[in-house]
Amino acid sequence: MIECQCMKLQHLNGAEAQQYARTHLCERARNATWEALYECPATHRWWLEWYPYPEAHGGGPPELTQISRGFAIARFPEAFPPLWTR
Repeated sequence: MIECQCMKLQHLNGAEAQQYARTHLCERARNATWEALYECPATHRWWLEWYPYPEAHGGGPPELTQISRGFAIARFPEAFPPLWTR
């Protein structure tokens, strides 16, 4: 497992983004546009993995960007069920 860098990093791309997401973050949701929501198990910070080049084959290299909890809820509401259902 990679050492947590979530307090220092805000953005990663390409292979570095993929490695950090797969070895340190926990996937919480994925949507139809190939975006994935990740959470850091150590800091509980939220990350969005997305593909910014839709014209490229497979969307090009992925980007991993730290996002706010509010943005995560708005983009992936299915990952945040209402409290009364927990």
